[in-house]
Amino acid sequence: MRKKEAREDIFEFRIEYKEEDTEFFSQKHFSASNAGIAIEMFNFACKKDEVSAEVEKIEVWNRWANRWDLVEEEMK
Repeated sequence: MRKKEAREDIFEFRIEYKEEDTEFFSQKHFSASNAGIAIEMFNFACKKDEVSAEVEKIEVWNRWANRWDLVEEEMK
């Protein structure tokens, strides 16, 4: 019998950011296995769109509690 392969869980991350020279906050959502990968995806999207942005906070969707939880990891 074949053993089940271990697979990483995928989570939904919400990144709140502010573009340079503006006071408006925006959000982008990414599906990733951890916050570090979500931030890499965010940085890639900003570079591709030639947007300079500062991350204000990153949250992960807690599907069991039906809410967004703040991610405490280093954001750089």
